[in-house]
Amino acid sequence: MKNSWLRIPVAGGALLLLAGMLQVAQAAPVRAALSGEVTSTSAGPMEGVIVNATRTGSTITISVVSNRAGHYSFPVSEVGPGRYHLQIRAIGYALAAPSEVMVQ
Repeated sequence: MKNSWLRIPVAGGALLLLAGMLQVAQAAPVRAALSGEVTSTSAGPMEGVIVNATRTGSTITISVVSNRAGHYSFPVSEVGPGRYHLQIRAIGYALAAPSEVMVQ
């Protein structure tokens, strides 16, 4: 499993976005191609954060929302292999520029 941490400074604390490959057991109904966790040093796991993924060279953006534990995942059917720019949006937080991740 490859993981890359992305630190994004926010007003009131540092926000961490974990992005990487998630290998799901065959029994799981939905497989994730890209998943991670959004947390803040001041608030902990952040629910309701919008995470956008845009493939390099594309104008199509896929969005998901983090759950109560701050976890988000993009299904394999929506995110194929390639390089993606990730951007997160959370009300009340000033976020830095998007970062890039590679999905294999």
